[in-house]
Amino acid sequence: MASDYATELKDLRERIRAGGAAHYYRDENGDYLGGKDRSDEELTDDDRENLLKFDQQLALLDSEYGEARRVKLLRHCTIMAEKVGGLTEALTDREAAEPLVAYANSYKSVETRRDYRVALRMFGTRVLKRDPDEDGPPDSLAWIKTGLPKNHDPTPSRADMLDDEDVDAMIEQGARNFREKALFATQYEAGLRGQELYDLTVGDVVDDENGVYIHVDNGKTGTRDVLCIGDAVAYLADWLEHEHPAPTNGDAPLWSKLGTPERASYQTFLKYFKRAAKRAGVSKTVTPTNFRKSNAYDLARRGFNAALIEDRQGRKRGSEAVARYIGRFGRESDEQYLGGHGVEQNADPAEDPRPVECVRCGKKTPRNKGRCANCRLPFDPKEAYEAGIESGDATPEELVEQLLENEEAQTQLVDALAERAAESGPINTFQTYRSPIDDDTDDE
Repeated sequence: MASDYATELKDLRERIRAGGAAHYYRDENGDYLGGKDRSDEELTDDDRENLLKFDQQLALLDSEYGEARRVKLLRHCTIMAEKVGGLTEALTDREAAEPLVAYANSYKSVETRRDYRVALRMFGTRVLKRDPDEDGPPDSLAWIKTGLPKNHDPTPSRADMLDDEDVDAMIEQGARNFREKALFATQYEAGLRGQELYDLTVGDVVDDENGVYIHVDNGKTGTRDVLCIGDAVAYLADWLEHEHPAPTNGDAPLWSKLGTPERASYQTFLKYFKRAAKRAGVSKTVTPTNFRKSNAYDLARRGFNAALIEDRQGRKRGSEAVARYIGRFGRESDEQYLGGHGVEQNADPAEDPRPVECVRCGKKTPRNKGRCANCRLPFDPKEAYEAGIESGDATPEELVEQLLENEEAQTQLVDALAERAAESGPINTFQTYRSPIDDDTDDE
């Protein structure tokens, strides 16, 4: 998977050279792309020159600053220069720096506020070619704090986490095509970083007997393969088989445009989530990042250990973030509390998340659908039998033969028979079933 950070860096440089968003985001008619007025987002000549110098200094130190880090630092400084201005003056004048810090602190997220302040200090350090360890930023920027509030708890609230109901609604009611269905289902189970998800190619989806592997190549944390066995398997198959414009091109973007194998902008990519949530009535935050947090929450809640969550999410061993999820949402503490109060704990095994393979056509369909998405055969054995008889598509003998080849369907049938026996008494199978051959025999 080729990283798209290089493309984003290139776009940022072009935006800076153009004089800021006010000039960069215009079409050939002079109108602003997306209809957003950016006329006040201009760069002064001095800020433009120093932003390009900042980019050059970071590039010279590529062993310290990977492409992802460079994008973040340069983007934050560019935005501050466009929105507020005075970036160059802040190198020597604290009063010029204060409005920039005020802008950074206007963001709701404390992490985002910190990231902007860090970028501002780093801008001063690198543009003036100061040693970050010995010299640090200039006096005009040295006063800027880069820590988080002491009372800040980065562990999200349960109420903010997406659950099955939220994601199912986005898929069933909000998504407008197979691409969006596959996108939401994949991110909910895989929990990738936003850029990792965006950068995926068709070749990164590898079939496996248990589902599919999502191959992730992150310049910061290396490579990993994330196994998906749930609804993502079926929706990815639908997307690649029926709608993707280049399903056999391994280098094509996985989340391409519908008509051409081209990657949409990252902002458009984020809108896939936001618009689907709005249509589905989901009010929670639906960024790829919150999908990732919700994935960690779900894994911790189900009792998976820290090592598994770290491996799947590409985190380092002993990750503080994962430890917080385990400590806050892990099953062990809840079970101890319930057991200590004599509350019977749910010992039922977790519901099988894998899609159901149709006994008639072999198509895999998400389990919550109830019937095959391809041939419409119900998953319930009794309903499938009745559907086959009524439509004439399958004889009882053919359905029985298909049933014998599907262990899961056999289990469902046994459960259904046991439930019926409990309600109305034992069933004499030999008296109940009559083959069509018996029906055609003349009475003597």
